[in-house]
Amino acid sequence: MTDQTPEAVQMEVEILAIPTDAASTNFFWTIGHKETFNLQTTLRGNLTAEQIEAHFQMVIMALHDVVLRGGHAKQVGRAAEPIATSPAPQTNADDQVMVSTVLAAPATSASAQTPQTDQRNMVAISRLEVAPRADGRVDLRFFGTGHKYADITAVREPDSAVHMLSATGAWTPQHFASVAVYNVAMIIEWTPSEKKNSKGNPYKDIVAIRPA
Repeated sequence: MTDQTPEAVQMEVEILAIPTDAASTNFFWTIGHKETFNLQTTLRGNLTAEQIEAHFQMVIMALHDVVLRGGHAKQVGRAAEPIATSPAPQTNADDQVMVSTVLAAPATSASAQTPQTDQRNMVAISRLEVAPRADGRVDLRFFGTGHKYADITAVREPDSAVHMLSATGAWTPQHFASVAVYNVAMIIEWTPSEKKNSKGNPYKDIVAIRPA
């Protein structure tokens, strides 16, 4: 018969749990194109996939803020080299998007303009931040005017991002090939997701994106 005393139950919990000082993995990696940051990551204990994802999202947001404030990635072993200011790049396939430049979104054709309707579950967006992931997908963060934090976010394959934004301009996969910030004018229609964040609030599922 299994001993079910409090002491036995406590020991079973301790065996299943991995304390942070008992196991850790340390690795080095890089992220970015024009600005390539060298990172060192240490994972301790048995973090959940959700905790790891949240940490990486926070790191990417921090790197965005560094670049937007005029900072540059410092190469390991030598001083960072300043990048000369240049005009916003063209969007042909051979161009790299400058991280430090805020770009204009592709122009919207007159036929793509649609009247604004019911304001419920809609948000006006003036800035789009793009950050490619190592798995080939891209983080999309949409901000209202003057907002410090994103009003709504999405993760898409580049081709899927092009399709999702097609009503707002002539987007191409190249627009999502590297970290970039775009000035935009669009309306996002959304519905509450069945999935909830750590605070118990539902995520926002994007239904449609159209010109503002």
